[in-house]
Parts: sequence; C-alpha cells; structure tokens
Amino acid sequence: MVVCGGGATGIETAAQVASVYPRIKVSLVTQGSLALSWGKSVTDAIRRRLVSLGVEIVDQSTVRAVRQHRVVLDHERELACDLCIWTAGFVVQPLARESSLAVNERGQILVDPFLRSVSHPQIYAIGDAASPVEDPGVPHVRMSAYTAGIMGAHGADCLSAIFTGSTPTPLSFAYLAQAIALGRHDAIFLMLSPDDRPRPPYITGWLGSLTREAAVNFVVKSTLAQRRFPGLFAWLGKGRYEQAQRQFAKEEHPPLPAHHLS
Repeated sequence: MVVCGGGATGIETAAQVASVYPRIKVSLVTQGSLALSWGKSVTDAIRRRLVSLGVEIVDQSTVRAVRQHRVVLDHERELACDLCIWTAGFVVQPLARESSLAVNERGQILVDPFLRSVSHPQIYAIGDAASPVEDPGVPHVRMSAYTAGIMGAHGADCLSAIFTGSTPTPLSFAYLAQAIALGRHDAIFLMLSPDDRPRPPYITGWLGSLTREAAVNFVVKSTLAQRRFPGLFAWLGKGRYEQAQRQFAKEEHPPLPAHHLS
C-alpha cells in the first residue's frame, strides 16, 4: 500500500494500517520533509514510530502519476502497490469561484469577521470553504475539524444576533492542542500556543493515545450536549480579535518618539 501525502491524515493512515496489518508493506510518500511543520522534535518522534512499524518513508518526492499497481515518482522511480490512498491535501469545491464570489488562490470564499462574503454579504461561508480576510487572533486559519467547528458555531451566533436585532461579535479564537494517532495504542499529543505552534512537553506512546482519545470524546460529547442545551458550545480566545486589531493599529500608526511629543 502506498499513502500519498505526509500530513496528519497520511501519517495516521500509514501508521494504523502498518500496526493492524504488519504483513502489509506500507510506503508513505511526501513531497517535502515528513511532518516538518510541527518542528524537529515532533518530526523525530513521528519518524521513529513509523520506522518501528516498518513504514517506508519516501520524502522529498513528487508523485507524477498513479497507475494500475504502481505509483510513479519523479527521478523515474516507481513504487509497486495493490492500493494507493491519496491524502495530499484539501480541495475546495469550484462553486464559489464559478459563482463570481470573491475567493483566494485556493478557491475559498473571502469572509469578514462575521463570516459574510466580502463581495456578497448576503452569503455566509464557514469551515474549509471560507478564509477570513481579517486576523481572528491567529496568523493562519488552517483547514481542520477544530477550526470548522468554531466557525460553524460562530456563524450560527452571527445569524442568531441578526435575527434578534443585536450586534454580532467578530470571529476570534485560539488554537489549543493537536493529536496525531500513530497506530494502535500510540499517539502524540501536542499542546499548541494560541498561534498554532507546538510547545513542549509532548505526550507520546500509550499515554498520548489515552490523552487523544479523552480529548476526542470530550469534543464529541460537547457537540452532542449542544443539541440539548443550545449555546453551551464555547471556545478559547474570544478576545484575541480585539488584541490583533490593537496590534495592527500600533504597527500601522506607531507612537511618535518622545522628542516629537515635546
């Protein structure tokens, strides 16, 4: 089996298959360096776990074509396979671009802090389909279930405010943690800075797996509870938008030096 894509989904897929079916040869192909976005210490932990499971890591390689029973890479290299699983990123549906909505280079709808299209304010967009034009407190809004959950709840809050004649609040949040499953009874759990950067210590192995499972169960149960108790869902960083705006104002209009004020 060849897994194409070295992000979290590709890593989890390769590790799970290799741990459950150890007789299957698993190769993981990534265009850049494996898991580089999380930093060297996290990368090393993930790489060690994959190698221990017998996963062949083929990094710095580009997939040129997928053929029957083989994956063609650059430099005329080929990997034999009975199954190819493609996990190389997200693709936004072309509907927004074809409808003449303002979109970014990935085709995501550009939205204001209230999740309204900047070109068609009567249209709202959330989740992977949307890209905020103003900093909601994080420098980069990545495609993820965590982000989509917050944007979905915020979109509902904005619509509710409009229907009740009140003023909606701008989108604002902070990242908290991320967990990557590394096969059966193994995972790495990362605490994140509010700006989405990993910060040690990291929880690995079976304890990391238990922590990840507890976090996932908490999110699921919180979502189910929201159905029974509307308005219960909450998230961290609701004041970060205002902080980002104040910082932006300082950078655009820095205070005059003291000798200019005398």
